Amino acid sequence: MDEILGRLEKLKKNGSKMKYDEMLLDLIPYLKYFQYVQGGEGKAYFIGKDYVVKEYSKSFDMDLFDKYFETYCREIQGFSKKELVVPKIYSWNSIPQVVVKRSTPRIQYNYYIMEERIKGRPIFSGLMEDVFHLCADICQEKQFNNVVFNPYMDGKLYNEIVKRYIDDYILMNRSIESLSESDIEKFVMSVYQMFEEGENSSPDM
Repeated sequence: MDEILGRLEKLKKNGSKMKYDEMLLDLIPYLKYFQYVQGGEGKAYFIGKDYVVKEYSKSFDMDLFDKYFETYCREIQGFSKKELVVPKIYSWNSIPQVVVKRSTPRIQYNYYIMEERIKGRPIFSGLMEDVFHLCADICQEKQFNNVVFNPYMDGKLYNEIVKRYIDDYILMNRSIESLSESDIEKFVMSVYQMFEEGENSSPDM
């Protein structure tokens, strides 16, 4: 792991597309050892402080994914080079695997994108059951989960969790409100430009 992180540090200073392609292929077998978040289409692994590897292993239409994956990555990479507000994409690849459906084997791909890790945090924390990170100093994760789903277990703790959840929501609204006009304009114009020019992607607000 230390060797991988050391190689990534060197890539920051002198990374070509070919070197990033090699790095992504080397990383794939070790992704399970990194912290990740999971969504509807796959996982995003946090590789050190500067990189994310996205693994797309589920999609409502994998045939469509097969067709447009390459052009999608090139399009997003182009938006990044124009300095629009999207992460830089360093490398991408698709890895075949054999899956059996209804006793019939077929080739299916897992798709990987290695991209810039955006500094900061998600704008909002989501559902209350997802905010343990705001409460790690006052309870264990198991206790947190039990109380969130059954407030009568510990009303005092539940009230404190709710307070922190609301305070965080207010804090992020204040942060958004305090953004400069130029930052807001860049964001809005980037989204507009990607809507206008995008042929294989749509901006994720």
